[in-house]
Order: sequence, then structure tokens, then C-alpha cells
Amino acid sequence: MTMPIRSSLPGPGGAAATWTGAACMLSAVLCFTLLDALAKRMVGGASPLFIAWGRYAFSLVPLLLFVPMLYGWRRLATAQPRVQLARGITLIVATASMFAGLRLLPLADAYALSYSAPIVVALVSRYAFAEQLSRRQWTALAIGFAGVLITIRPAFLQAGGAIVFPLMMAASYAIYQVLTRTARRTDDALVCVFYASLVGAVILTAALPVVWSPVPLEYWVSFMAMGALGMIGHWLLAVAANRASPSLLSPLSYVQLAYAALLDLALFGLIPDRWTIAGSAIIVLGGLLLWYPPKARALARVAEGRRSGI
Repeated sequence: MTMPIRSSLPGPGGAAATWTGAACMLSAVLCFTLLDALAKRMVGGASPLFIAWGRYAFSLVPLLLFVPMLYGWRRLATAQPRVQLARGITLIVATASMFAGLRLLPLADAYALSYSAPIVVALVSRYAFAEQLSRRQWTALAIGFAGVLITIRPAFLQAGGAIVFPLMMAASYAIYQVLTRTARRTDDALVCVFYASLVGAVILTAALPVVWSPVPLEYWVSFMAMGALGMIGHWLLAVAANRASPSLLSPLSYVQLAYAALLDLALFGLIPDRWTIAGSAIIVLGGLLLWYPPKARALARVAEGRRSGI
């Protein structure tokens, strides 16, 4: 049975928009998980920065080919170039950090280490957007993070310096989500996707002479798949950011544990242990608590905030 999505911080369009935002977020997470699985297959034979270049370059090409032809170049104009540049830079850091971590870590462990991101997003949203998080929401985030710690119990002790990369990814990606919400105040989803790909492709192309390495044809096919997945995923993420607040969307990224466990098994022959299963169950519990119907006084606070222009 599907549980209705509820929140003490509904999106701009109410319950229907929150439903849409949640569905887009879950679909975006699946795209990113598939993208990272492809990257993990490739990082053993090429630099993470080279793989990140392929991911962004092949996302940008279809945008440059089709969007101007269909809508004209004005369709890609942005009202916030500095915010779009900052989004692109933080996304490069997040992508390269994750790819570097995947050299030594399974997908599920790398994601688990990165799940401090919802805490960062909630904190930044609290001060950047004046969002008031209820005790229930803080409790839900804490429960989810406790589940993460249980899941990564063995990896945390064995990974050594590799754990730094997913943590860098978490911080960068959290800032990227908040910047995306800021950009979506004036720029639509297509514009946000275009500049995320453009900034990544331009900056990494400048570094290409340093990170280039000859790779087989299989890698170029994977680059095309990664480009498509990245473009679709970030479009979905931009749509989600305009339907619900970051502090509500971020915990949905926990579903990557399930996605990653399935891909680890299917592609790399890795079976989740009992700690991963137990931790995942606790993470789900935190997510259910987050969406539990809010108290009337929480709704009143939201209504008051909307009247004051928050």
C-alpha cells in the first residue's frame, strides 16, 4: 500500500506538488545510482576526473544540439549566473569525490557514508530559507543517520582514507541542492540542467590534458549512457526542488541504499550483510516518521510563514 506523503513543510503547490516532488526525487536518485554504477565499473581503468568529464560532456552535447534548435538560445538564459556557476562547481566536486571513493568502496557503503547530506541540507535550509524544522523532523533525520552508521559499521573501520571522498561528496551535494532551490526561484528546470552540465564540461575540459587517458570503446558507450542519466536525473531534481523543500526531499535519497544493494549484487556480486539490512530498516523507519501526519500547530506555523512571505 502506498502511503500518502505528508509534511509540516509542504511545497509551493500543497499536497499534489509534494507528491510530484517526491516522485521526481526518487526517480532522480535511481538515475544517479545507475550513473555511479557505470562509473564504478570504469574507475579502475581511468582517472575519476576523466570519467567526470565524460559524464558532463555527454550530458551537454544533446542540450546544445536540440534545445537551441527547438526553442532558441534565449531559452537558456539565466537570471542568476553566479548561482548557476556555484551549482556547477559544487556538482563537479560532488561527482569527482564520489567517483574517487568508488575505486575502493562498494556502492552501498559509499552512499551510506554520504548520508550526512540530509543533515547538512536541513541545517543550511534552516538559516538560508528560515525553515522551521519540528522535533519530529529532527528525530527522523537522527534516526536515519543512526541507520547509516549501523550500515557502514565494517566499512568505516576498513576503508581508511577512502571515507573522505563520500563525505566530501555529501557536503558538496548538500550545498548543490540548496543552490538549486535558490536558482529555481527564477530559472526553470531545463536552464538549471543546462548550466550544471555546461559548467562541469567547461571546467573539466580545461583539465583534460592532465587527466586524459586512452580508453576502450566500451568507456565511450558508458559515457553516453552516463550523460543521458545525468541530464535526466538533474532535470528531475530541479523539478523536485520547485515542488518541495530541500529538508523534505533530502531524506528520500536514503532509497539509494536499496538501489545500490541491488546493483552491487547484480553487477559486482556483492551481497549486503545483516548490518546493511538492519541499518536500511532503521533508515526506512526514519523516513516514515518524517512523513507522518503533522500536528495542527505545525501547519499553523507554516501558514503564518507563508503569510509573512517565507
